[in-house]
Amino acid sequence: LKIGHKILFTDLENDKQIMVSVKQLYKFATFADLYAQFNGAKVGSNSTDNIEKMVNDTYEIYTPEQERHYGVLAIEMLLGD
Repeated sequence: LKIGHKILFTDLENDKQIMVSVKQLYKFATFADLYAQFNGAKVGSNSTDNIEKMVNDTYEIYTPEQERHYGVLAIEMLLGD
């Protein structure tokens, strides 16, 4: 995955699709590091969520073991072609 690459997302419930372009990639050692740099609204959480809540919410999707093994990649996207 590189800057400028296109990603097509499909809503599996209604087959609606959107195309995005990768604007920027950010690599972090931990989700806490990511959330310390970007506020909740920027990463899809509530703007009032604290780092601990965002990390705990993320651990419902990714395990701490996956975080340690792979690290964390944040993708900044632009809507459209």
